[in-house]
Amino acid sequence: MAIWLLWPLQTVRLVNNTRQRELACAAVREGATLELSYVHSIYQQPATEEFRVSAAGLDLVRLRSVSVPVLEYYARPEPIQPAGTEYVVEVAPERHTALAVLVSALGQRTVLYDGRTWPLYRLAGDGDRVRLAVETAPRICTLWPRPR
Repeated sequence: MAIWLLWPLQTVRLVNNTRQRELACAAVREGATLELSYVHSIYQQPATEEFRVSAAGLDLVRLRSVSVPVLEYYARPEPIQPAGTEYVVEVAPERHTALAVLVSALGQRTVLYDGRTWPLYRLAGDGDRVRLAVETAPRICTLWPRPR
């Protein structure tokens, strides 16, 4: 059993780099969607960055918001398109092995992945930097939620 718990696997991990503390860990589910949502600091409107998860990393595939100016702020070459009550930018996939996320109560950055919701503004302190990455970790890290 101990060997199984220590056996490495690809995971989505959240680590508070400011305080050197692991916040969350979940097994990679190939092709699953990971969303990083937040409130834009200038326009005070919600936005979401959508990634496809793989063992190789996080592929940015879509940007969403109810606000066109929020999407214009990204200055992407792809067009902004209406999609129901939102607007979207379909991005040619961009691979990221890790993301550095600044935590703020104002931005309310939240990660949604595989049925889990991780509100970074509650898990880390205002101004902390959190690393969101796909990396190898012992299986045991996926078995229970981290302390808040």
